[in-house]
Amino acid sequence: MQNHYQTLGLPVGASLEAVQDAYKQALRRFLHNKQAGTPLPQAEFDALQAAYDALGAVERKAVYDESLASPAEAKATPPPPAQNPAHASDLALSALYSAPTRSAKVAPESADNGITTHRFEFTGSGGEYFRIWIVNLLLTILTLGIYSAWAKVRREQYFRRNTLLNGSGFDYHGNPKAILKGRVIAWSLLLVLTISEKLNPVYYVIAILLLSPALPWLLWRSFRFRARNTSWRGLRFDFESGYLAAFTTFIAYGLLTLVTLGLAFPLQLLRIKQFMLNNLSFGGFNFKTEATSKDFYIVFLIAVVAGMGGFVAIIIAGTVLGMMLGKLASSIVMMVMIGILIFVLYVLIMPLVITYVQVNLANRLWNKTSLSRHQFECDQRLGAMFAIVITNWLLIMLTAGLYWPWAKIRLAAYRARHLSLIAAGSLDEFVSYNTAEQQALGEGFADAFDFDIAL
Repeated sequence: MQNHYQTLGLPVGASLEAVQDAYKQALRRFLHNKQAGTPLPQAEFDALQAAYDALGAVERKAVYDESLASPAEAKATPPPPAQNPAHASDLALSALYSAPTRSAKVAPESADNGITTHRFEFTGSGGEYFRIWIVNLLLTILTLGIYSAWAKVRREQYFRRNTLLNGSGFDYHGNPKAILKGRVIAWSLLLVLTISEKLNPVYYVIAILLLSPALPWLLWRSFRFRARNTSWRGLRFDFESGYLAAFTTFIAYGLLTLVTLGLAFPLQLLRIKQFMLNNLSFGGFNFKTEATSKDFYIVFLIAVVAGMGGFVAIIIAGTVLGMMLGKLASSIVMMVMIGILIFVLYVLIMPLVITYVQVNLANRLWNKTSLSRHQFECDQRLGAMFAIVITNWLLIMLTAGLYWPWAKIRLAAYRARHLSLIAAGSLDEFVSYNTAEQQALGEGFADAFDFDIAL
C-alpha cells in the first residue's frame, strides 16, 4: 500500500500543519516544472492528490492513521534516512522525480488535469464606472443619502461582474432595502453616541459600554450578508461564525490593542483577517489562511523603522537647507522653503510607508491562504503600486475629484492581475458540489435580520 506520508516526504504521524505545508510547497514545485515545459506524469500528480485527500483534514488523517496495520508496517516504508522535516517538500519532490517511469514530457491533455494557474482579471473601464459613479453621487445627494444603498448595489455589481476567474465573472445579489436597514441601524447608534457625548461624559461612557457588545454582532451579520450575496458561476459564498468569535476578534483584541498602546495592533489585524477568511466557504469548501503574527509584525516593524527614518531625513534636510539659505535669504523666505521641503517629503514618505504595508500584508496573507486543495498566490510590487497610488492622488486633486472612478478602476485592475489561484485539478469540483442544494439555499439567504452596515 502506498504510504501517503512517504509521498509527502514526512515521517509517519507528522502533524496536520506539516502535511499542509509539504503539500503546498510540492504543489508550487509541480507548477514551476510544468511552466518550464517538463511537467511530471499524471500518475505522480495523482499520488500527491491522493496523499492530500487522505491526510489534509483532521478527520481523514485520523482515519488513515488508524488504517495503518501496525507500527512495524508503518515503518516499513519510511522516508529517506537523510530526511529533515524542514525540507519535507524537497524530499517529496526528489522521490517523485526519481520515479523510473517518469518521462521528460507528457501529453498536453494529461498536463491539463494537473496544476493550472488561473490569474484573476478585471475588465472594467474608467469611463463606464464614471457614468455609474456620477449618477450614484447625484441621486444620493438628491435623496439625502437614502439612495446610497441602491448606489452600493450598482457599484458592487459592476466591480464583481468585471472581476473574472477562469473566464467567469462574480456577481452581487444584495438587496438595497437590507443595506438601507443596516445603515439606519448604524446611523442610529452613531446618533445615540453623539447625543450622549453632548449631554454628559458619563452618559457617553455608559452608551459605549452598552453598545459595545452589539458591534461584533452587527459586523458578523454584515460579513455574512456580503458573503451570501456574492456568487461565482451561480454558486454563492457562505460565512459561518459564532458571536463569541466575533466578540473576541473585535472587542477583546481591540481592548488588548488599547491597553498595549497599539503594540498589539498587528495581532488584532491578523485576527480580523483570520476571522474573515477562516469562516468563509464556497461550494462546501472552506477558505483557510495560515498567516502568522510573525508575518504581520515583520511588515509593521519595517514600516515603523522606515517611517521614523523618513522623518529623521526630513529634519536633517530641513536643517541643511536652512544652513545653506541662511545667508542668502531672509528668515521668512527660508522658513517657506523649509516648509515646502518638509511637506513634499511628508506627502511622499507617508503614502510610501502605507503602500508598503498594504502590498506586503496582501502578499503574505494570500500566499498562505487556500481553498480546499487550491492555493492563492499574490505578487504585488511596491514600486508599481506606489506609482499607481501617487498618480491617482495627483490626478484626483488636479480634477477636483472627478478622476476618482478611474483611480478605483486602476487599483482594482492591478490587484486582480497580481492575484492567482493555483488550481490542483479542475475548478468544476466547486460547481458540482451539491450545486442544486446550494443554489436553493442561496435564494433563501436573506431574512428579516440580514443587513450590511458597511458605508
